[in-house]
Amino acid sequence: MSTYRHGVAATLAVALLLVGTAPSFAQLPTATILGVVRDSDRAVLPGATVTIRNVDTGLTRNAPTSGDGSYRFPALPVGPYEIRVELQGFRTAVRSGVRMVVGQEANLDFTLELGAIEETVTVTADVALVETTTSSLGAVVTEREIAALPLEGRNYIGLTMMQPGVTETRRQGSSTYPGNWFSSSGAPPRSNSYLLDGSDLRNMAGVSSSSVTGQTLGLDGIREYRVLTNAFPAEYGGVMGSQMVMVSKSGSNRFSGSLFQYHRSRSLEAANYFDAPGVKPEFSRNNFGGSIGGPIRRDRIQFHGTVEYAKVRRGETRIANTLPLSARTAAVDPAVAPLIELYPEPNAPNNQYRYLYTQPASDLYGQVRVDYTLTQNSNMFVRYTANNGNLVSSGAFPGYDTVSKTRNQYLTVSQNQIFSPTVVNTVRVSYSHPNSYQVGEYPSQVLTDTRYNFLPGEAMGVINIGGVSGLGPSGTLPRAFEQNLWSFSSDMNVTMGRSALKLGVLVNRHEQFVQQSFQRGGQANFANVAAFLQGVPTFLSAPSLGSFNSKTFNFFSFGFYAQDDLRVSDRLTLNLGLRYEPQTQYKEKFGRESAVRDILNDTEATPGPMLLNNSLGNISPRLGFAWDVTGDGKTAVRGAAARLFDLANMGTVLVQSASGTPPYSAFSRANNPGTFSVPFQLPTGAFGRALRINDYDLGQPQMWHYNVAVERELISDMSLTVAYAGSRGSSMLRTIDGNPRAPSGTTADGRPFWTGREPRATANWDTVELKVSDSKSEYNSLQLSLNQRLRGGLTFRNSYTLSKAMDNYTGVANVDFGGSESQTGPNPFDRSLDWAPSPYDVRHNYRFNLVYRIPDAFEPGSFLGGLLNTWQVSTIVQATTGQPFTPGLTTNRSRSGVLGGPAGLDRPDVVPGVNLNDITSGVSRGCGNIAAGTPVGTPERWYDPCAFTIPAIGTLGNTPRNSLRGPGYSRVDLSFQKVVGTGGTSNVELRVDVFNVLNRVNFGSPNRTVYAARSDVENPLVTAGLITSADAGRQAQLSVRLSF
Repeated sequence: MSTYRHGVAATLAVALLLVGTAPSFAQLPTATILGVVRDSDRAVLPGATVTIRNVDTGLTRNAPTSGDGSYRFPALPVGPYEIRVELQGFRTAVRSGVRMVVGQEANLDFTLELGAIEETVTVTADVALVETTTSSLGAVVTEREIAALPLEGRNYIGLTMMQPGVTETRRQGSSTYPGNWFSSSGAPPRSNSYLLDGSDLRNMAGVSSSSVTGQTLGLDGIREYRVLTNAFPAEYGGVMGSQMVMVSKSGSNRFSGSLFQYHRSRSLEAANYFDAPGVKPEFSRNNFGGSIGGPIRRDRIQFHGTVEYAKVRRGETRIANTLPLSARTAAVDPAVAPLIELYPEPNAPNNQYRYLYTQPASDLYGQVRVDYTLTQNSNMFVRYTANNGNLVSSGAFPGYDTVSKTRNQYLTVSQNQIFSPTVVNTVRVSYSHPNSYQVGEYPSQVLTDTRYNFLPGEAMGVINIGGVSGLGPSGTLPRAFEQNLWSFSSDMNVTMGRSALKLGVLVNRHEQFVQQSFQRGGQANFANVAAFLQGVPTFLSAPSLGSFNSKTFNFFSFGFYAQDDLRVSDRLTLNLGLRYEPQTQYKEKFGRESAVRDILNDTEATPGPMLLNNSLGNISPRLGFAWDVTGDGKTAVRGAAARLFDLANMGTVLVQSASGTPPYSAFSRANNPGTFSVPFQLPTGAFGRALRINDYDLGQPQMWHYNVAVERELISDMSLTVAYAGSRGSSMLRTIDGNPRAPSGTTADGRPFWTGREPRATANWDTVELKVSDSKSEYNSLQLSLNQRLRGGLTFRNSYTLSKAMDNYTGVANVDFGGSESQTGPNPFDRSLDWAPSPYDVRHNYRFNLVYRIPDAFEPGSFLGGLLNTWQVSTIVQATTGQPFTPGLTTNRSRSGVLGGPAGLDRPDVVPGVNLNDITSGVSRGCGNIAAGTPVGTPERWYDPCAFTIPAIGTLGNTPRNSLRGPGYSRVDLSFQKVVGTGGTSNVELRVDVFNVLNRVNFGSPNRTVYAARSDVENPLVTAGLITSADAGRQAQLSVRLSF
């Protein structure tokens, strides 16, 4: 008892100290077994001894039933269990075949029969199918699904996209921010948590720490994982989206392992839609590796290790829009003439330049885990995971490659202590070190010829021309993101009768290194080819000399919680929780930080903290219920609500601050400077007066989740779930111009009017790219799931989500929008124009996966048996409607000067009488160089540019934000597996995976810029509505695996 008191006191004492800091993430990647023991007359039996044993490791725990006959075993490692119930005067009851998965609460009741305790009644049965004690929405991805389903690139995180309420955002992600980008319950794609054995895996961008290639290897190192998508309990926090709770593989009391090879090549791949006829780009992918696990000391020490290497050479037909041949003979501005030489001549219609590019990439992954049972009441494990990735990717034109590398390392030490049958505590220490960097490459003449140096001493920057692909590598190179995250957590489970109390605390110490140039070599934008040849830019930007482009931020974050799962009756459970997750103020390691605290009145930045600490009010209540309607565990009604805070976006906020806050970092912008010269000659007063900063009083993004669900077991092992899930976000991050020009008038139809000469709100600064926290979001969905647990060799998941996600901009960087719109609205004085479908809104989302072990039809050992027995088939089916995008103009037609008037900010007018729903189907109205009757809804012309016109100068277009939809997505993947026994417990698996088996063309996003808009009347840009990319066609993968 004294040990129990000391343990509770220690946990509470640490919890009470946590009034200072942030990302508070999920704690226990474990499971719980609970139930009630009764006699045959339904009377409860207190004092019965319940013993559970993990079949794989021999781990054993026992406890007596309480006064109401109930028992509970929390914090159990996942895996197969046997449960034994004994009481003098009754026959012993044994239940085997109980397989526990991560995050599961299995309600297993026992009925004891009168008789001698030596008599045993054994039942083999799995746990109940319907969840009757928890209220969160989510699902478990099982070990069988991970191993059997056809996963392209062996990327197991892709199975998260199979869950209802999860929307994959295919436009996002790159070598800069690699990983799977998706929205869950309407939250921003950066707001999802990835936990391995309870330890954080996210990188500084807030997405999964996959390799720079975008893949997450280590399939053989993951046992299973649970995805929680809405209103999760208080032990989970730090994000507004989903929690992905993964469990690594551990060893058992028998040796087992594998060796494998997966191979794909061009000969097994159909041509891409955009490949030139008769041209076959190079392609090869080889994954090979192995795993081994077993006992070091039986029932005491087990180990498991895995290693995997992937080498990829992917060739593709790259399509860029280049300058027309006539540009080489036209009269041009002298400063522009050398730049023309950098553009290749067109070699395809419509001034396109096509070329083959082979992208080399490699991944190396390794993981080792050791489990140690110290005593009957204490066990621990140590796990180390590492991943190195390399990738070289091309720019729009040859010669401007980006070289990217990642090195991610994770270490976790966890110890589980049983203080008494009703008190269990888990302590965890972990270290997370995601690290990535990118550098740009240039053609040799660019590096040696000063005619291309926009800024003295710097390599050439970026050139953007309306209707022409961008020239140069990314303007933010070189770039590096490195995080050191040290974490300590303690979680205590206390069972008190019908109350299951969890108390937990988390302490994180963060060190985040940021190196990101902002337009280091300068950037020049031109409305169209004519403006380029004349040397008339619409926009120039350059950093100030002496700016620091690297900083290191340190801060602490804390989280503590209390969660009580209260069984009000045998049929009703309340899930009550409270979480508190604040953080300390950010501190730059060398004091190189400052803030413009009052944009209107400050003339210089104030040294010191870049933000106020607005996290101290992060109090997060959780409330849910689960009702077993009929009392037989076959029908449940559940509901929940939770207030969640987003602490995942802050890494990007730090990047924002590092690249544009004087005096340590500053840059200059010039809107319509009139002339172009090399080196840049920015207008007087432009130097260092543009800001890229955060609101000093930046608020805390937050979201309410809520759901109501009904689940029913239809037949044995098959259930149907119907759920409503929604969310409301507030204080969400977005970008605005913090120093706007107020319009000087209003047109007859009520539009604001700018002359372009209006003063900004303050003369102290030029444009101010400001991160604020005043955005809102709204999400509503109907989610249907029909699932079958393994029965007769068949398991499947079938889900459909009908949803609507709305916001008024909720991203923190351009990559968040995937090129679908600008990162801010065109009119900072009227936010009503911005309320629209979010960039990741997908109305219809259907997912299906299946694994089926085909029954053996022939005698084992016979010729036909050897050929046709032991086959398994699996499949993944995906079908979604398209994501929205916003038509735009190249120039700042409105003359509002918002953020310097970047391309795509302003929008066109919709031709009167045109229905927005008809713009991407049927035929074109015809205008300029587009003939009437030209088909639209095609890759050559996804939308009709002639449905739009150029607004009057000085006014905003009336096209609504995100009013058009891009191409939908559908795909069927199929896998056939044949197992050949090699004697004993060893076997060889021969496998064929076919991805996109129907060879469906899934197109990328169309070019959304309609007009250059330098004049009142123009032809649409030749690139308007043009699609130049598509996902891979049908691909086959051959593999062989030896298992022993």
